[in-house]
Amino acid sequence: MFLRARRPLGAAVLLAELIRSGSGAAEVWCGLGAALLGAREALEVRPFERWAAWVLRDAEPVVLGTPFAQPRLDLARDLPPPATEEPLRAYELDELVGFLHDGGREPLVRAVDGLVGDDRVAAVATLAETSGHAAPVVVAAIRGRWGLPAARAALRRAARWVEVAAVRGAITAATHGPDRDRLEPHLGHAVDALDGRA
Repeated sequence: MFLRARRPLGAAVLLAELIRSGSGAAEVWCGLGAALLGAREALEVRPFERWAAWVLRDAEPVVLGTPFAQPRLDLARDLPPPATEEPLRAYELDELVGFLHDGGREPLVRAVDGLVGDDRVAAVATLAETSGHAAPVVVAAIRGRWGLPAARAALRRAARWVEVAAVRGAITAATHGPDRDRLEPHLGHAVDALDGRA
């Protein structure tokens, strides 16, 4: 969804999370390499290329014999070899996700910005349920950045996020906001989750 919407940073975060959770799917590995190359910025080309080279090198045994073998070769063709022989491990994948969030990029929020209508609502719901880095998306949705349907989707899933101060603040603010009645019953459930935390 994010790659189609030309939001490679957001796609890279989700794909790195999938690999970190143990995904051995060829399309995930190749997709992460493509997302990293697509996310290159004018002043920051080399770091993205270094990460992509590492991912694509480690993707070789995963994509071997699949339709993703040739695209992996095409993506890696002009990249310098990785600086290390070490494989990507959980620690490095966490570093990659941290790098993608550097400088206040908010890759997942910007990725949802690139979607429209029901795709935004679906993205908010999916991210809130599955991504460990979705707190900024939950906060933005509750604050109304993408309209009431996305706010309701975030509030339905807010219980998972009540330990995050910014989410608690967004829920509290929503209880005093002009749309509070239109956010029910989901706002009430989110408030109950806050109260259960106390």
